[in-house]
Amino acid sequence: MVNIKLIVEFFALRYLKSFILFDCSTVISDLHSAVHYSSVYFNGTMQIVNISGEVSHLDKMSSIRHDLGLVVDASCDQTENLFNVMSRNSFFNASYEWLIFSRNAFNSSIRLLRRQNLNVDSRVVLAEETSSGDFMLFDVYNTLFRRNGKFHVTLEGRWNEERGFSIDCRQSLYDRRHDFQNVAMYVVFTDLKRKHNRTILERLETNEPLQDFALWRFSHHYVQMLMMKHNFRVQYITTPGWGSQSTMAHKTSTGLLGQLKLRQVDLAVNTLYVYQDRIAIVDYSVVVAMHNCRFVFRHPRRSNTRITFLQPFDNSAWLGLFTGLTVAGAALFCAFRLERKFPWNISRTSQEYLLTILGFICLQGFAGITFLNASRVIIVVMLSCALLIYQYYSSFIIGSLLTSPPRYLNTIRQLISSDLEVTIENLFYLWEFYNRTTSPEVEELFQKKILTGSESSTDVISGIQKIKKGGYAMQCDIGYAYPIIKRTFTDDEICDLQEIEVYSKKPLHLPLPKGSPLKQFFRVTLRKLIESGSGPYYEREFFSQKPACPRDSLEQVAQIEVVQVVHVFYILAVAMVVCLILLVVEQIYYRFHERRERLAPYMS
Repeated sequence: MVNIKLIVEFFALRYLKSFILFDCSTVISDLHSAVHYSSVYFNGTMQIVNISGEVSHLDKMSSIRHDLGLVVDASCDQTENLFNVMSRNSFFNASYEWLIFSRNAFNSSIRLLRRQNLNVDSRVVLAEETSSGDFMLFDVYNTLFRRNGKFHVTLEGRWNEERGFSIDCRQSLYDRRHDFQNVAMYVVFTDLKRKHNRTILERLETNEPLQDFALWRFSHHYVQMLMMKHNFRVQYITTPGWGSQSTMAHKTSTGLLGQLKLRQVDLAVNTLYVYQDRIAIVDYSVVVAMHNCRFVFRHPRRSNTRITFLQPFDNSAWLGLFTGLTVAGAALFCAFRLERKFPWNISRTSQEYLLTILGFICLQGFAGITFLNASRVIIVVMLSCALLIYQYYSSFIIGSLLTSPPRYLNTIRQLISSDLEVTIENLFYLWEFYNRTTSPEVEELFQKKILTGSESSTDVISGIQKIKKGGYAMQCDIGYAYPIIKRTFTDDEICDLQEIEVYSKKPLHLPLPKGSPLKQFFRVTLRKLIESGSGPYYEREFFSQKPACPRDSLEQVAQIEVVQVVHVFYILAVAMVVCLILLVVEQIYYRFHERRERLAPYMS
């Protein structure tokens, strides 16, 4: 016989707003009094479901809302059938709070509950009525029913109609049940069909340096910490791959996702992304890390489209300077020619005037005497203008040697327009990313640069060797790419590294089967591991950041290479050739003129 007062106080204590009373033998008067008492003292809703007949229709209970109270009398004839239906549909989960009444049939009730699909997250309270009218409240659960876990019955407290509840156990559900008592769990694992001659544990626990995709080694540390906290043992199952396509279309156990979908395993070592099409088959725990794949390349040190000595000014600035100095030089030339008419001025030829004007532009001295004020004004203005131009020009050159050159490849659009050869690491989720992307720029990058290149994908070792040579960009998992780069690149090559983020950071979760009773316990434990620093300790090993440039800021003075000043040698070479030609022409002219002068008296 159920006690409506106990029911109302129990669900009020658990902060539930509604409950269902499964009735099979209560008389009508008792039902009316229960409904009346509930409407007066319970701040919620009560529903009575008669189970004296067929109970198979209760399979549809999954459509009702969660956080619901369920009440039943264990002495009812149909209780066992009700429990079988509930057990078959996993309704003894954390979403439902069960209050089961047992009067003078405690052992039979325990035997009945022992056969049900109770798990570590079940919230089942067995109320045993004593001869004095009080109720003993027992907390009942199983560690993991389908893995032959241990069945537990713990005295939680007492209830008296006058004094109410007397709770003996003040621990939280997590603290009471975190010990799984060495239950065996099945854990699935895949290393993406790689050939090997080692066992699963050897592959998971190896300490060899990261060379390729091996995130299962990172999540294996979390599994090990879960095992130590919750005291369970694992039996590993290996699969050849993810099994995404076959799992979504067919009911198959091929692949890691297929094992999770059919609930053949309890946990997966491989971490997963959150995708919409996986929500129906996977329960995600917590974010254990943020995964990132970026384009990595050595940034070109200069642009080949412009001469080094022309870089301080824009083309329009050079044109303006040339036009202004030409006009000022012509004005000064005209002023010098006018001063030749005055007898007290030094006579100069046109060539000397031009050399003098060129000397003004190059900040050279002037030893002549000027008479006209116009000449003096032009000379002062030209010298001032040349001085300012020289200061701007020299400060740019010196500044470029003392500071790192600007990085002009920073966006997807700039990467598309560059001369770099682009490829991606041959990883499943990178191809999946380009198949799922809706960004126009990313699609253009994939069509124009990746698919049209010499190779659309490659392994990380070959890609890093090409990055080292320059002119090559590869999208790869930076978690293990950067440690390889740090071991193989020189300091200058590391300082040249540039990265562009196309594939945004993705949260990684330890996946469990949908509706797993371990979900809440593992979530709490994983959060504690992350907050305590145990998780981030391993994250620093498997998720490396871009290596810092090892040069000190005082040592970052760029040396000028020959290729940067090659245009000076070109000008010098052209000037030497022109001078040699002029020298030959002048020698021929003067010798012919001298010979003609010697023969002139005889020819007349």
